[in-house]
Amino acid sequence: MQHAIEVRPYKNRVALQFKALLATHFKGERKVAAYCEMLNLSRATLNKHVKAAYGKSAGLLIREAVVHWAKLKLLYTTERVSDIAYQLNFDEVANFNRLFTRMTGMRPGEFRSRFTN
Repeated sequence: MQHAIEVRPYKNRVALQFKALLATHFKGERKVAAYCEMLNLSRATLNKHVKAAYGKSAGLLIREAVVHWAKLKLLYTTERVSDIAYQLNFDEVANFNRLFTRMTGMRPGEFRSRFTN
């Protein structure tokens, strides 16, 4: 028999712990497995709690946190895209560009040009 999981995020302790870890570790850690290890949970259990609370997978929330931070850097600094990618612990700028484009529909440089003029 499966256990029901509370849907409201403020009552879902696991989901809140994940979000707290995400807020402090997203720049250096983008793998769901690392968060599972920090919380001592299986991937399935973590995703079950996170989806119940936020309606999204843990992986998607990680990617959204990375892209949100990158958007802020693109909008409010003049740092190069490559510097932002390295701050987010990407080994290759192309991997950062690919993630950003997949999540936003535009390349980082396009995003900066469109929203800072």
